[in-house]
Amino acid sequence: MTEDSLSHLSPEALRGWQERTLSASGILAAGDHLAGCPECRRLVAEAQAEAFEFSPHLSFEDLEAFARSGVDPRRDLHLTTCAMCAAEAADLRSFHLEAAQRGDSRTRLNRLAIPVVVVLAAAAAIFLAVQPPAKVPVLASIVSPVILYDGGAAWTRDAAGGIAGLQTADAEELRAVKSALDSGRLPPASGMADLRRGTETLLSGGTAARPVLVPVAPVGVVVPDAAPEFRWTPMSEASEYRVAVYDRDFERVADSGSLTGTAWHPPNRLVAGRTYSWTVTALVKGRLVTAPRAPQPDARFRIATELEAGELESLRRRVPKSDLMTAIRASELGMADEAGKALDELARVNPGSEIVVRLRESLAAKVLNQDKR
Repeated sequence: MTEDSLSHLSPEALRGWQERTLSASGILAAGDHLAGCPECRRLVAEAQAEAFEFSPHLSFEDLEAFARSGVDPRRDLHLTTCAMCAAEAADLRSFHLEAAQRGDSRTRLNRLAIPVVVVLAAAAAIFLAVQPPAKVPVLASIVSPVILYDGGAAWTRDAAGGIAGLQTADAEELRAVKSALDSGRLPPASGMADLRRGTETLLSGGTAARPVLVPVAPVGVVVPDAAPEFRWTPMSEASEYRVAVYDRDFERVADSGSLTGTAWHPPNRLVAGRTYSWTVTALVKGRLVTAPRAPQPDARFRIATELEAGELESLRRRVPKSDLMTAIRASELGMADEAGKALDELARVNPGSEIVVRLRESLAAKVLNQDKR
């Protein structure tokens, strides 16, 4: 392969860019290359000029549809090559954004799905690179900056300061998303008082040393699974472990029997909506060590109601799925472990994102405060 072939886009990549058949990551990669390669920009400009030489301008209905509902992937290529249509579309969109800011319900804008945002953002880069500087403000005013990529969507902020990104999100969900993105914090959970009990103070005025054997999960949370996984830290020289689960009347409702690992699923489902506590006991050189034990707090948790579990499952099955909305709702329901999993996925698709870091810190602080209450 020659140096020239390495430094320019292949004909297939150029054609894929022009026809919008590349993947989202492919479009971004091609956009980055085209922004710095005059030769490839020239080839794209020539191909676009030839393709649109006899193309009619967009109708008013098409421009109005763009202004109200966002970019249509079938039309955005024309907007990147026709300054007249781009300017008219930008004017109409500004009008509708201003009307939406005034609260006119007839002009509410639908949210853009991530493929559309990515395509237009990449198209904007080429438009700005190929067109004369005087035309730079035209398409730039159409593209909303991406705050966070989230599963099948990209959360963006419009000119009025509003949040858009997921077409299936309702007004209440959008308000929750905006609050989380603006503050960098997940919402607090309600009805968690019975799951939180701080470390007891000893008569000496101090607190007990943290035991080597520690229940890890579920502790101080609501869990959607009626047969949750119990996890604890390994204890040096322990030959076996045993888990016991108790109801609010301190009646034992589940017993693991002898275990050699540090995780266990109960064979029977616990009752939805009920609060339980659990202990783990290790056998160490013939001596039994149980955790937690006074003055350490009880390891309490609650099984989610069928409605709560169904709500979270519905969010996970939504197309496109939003990990941010899942984290927000899980946090509201007290499902800190589920919120953490959703944030892990957000971190994966948004490496280095400051907002994800802040949301994770918010969740960690919430869990820490539970232990201190």
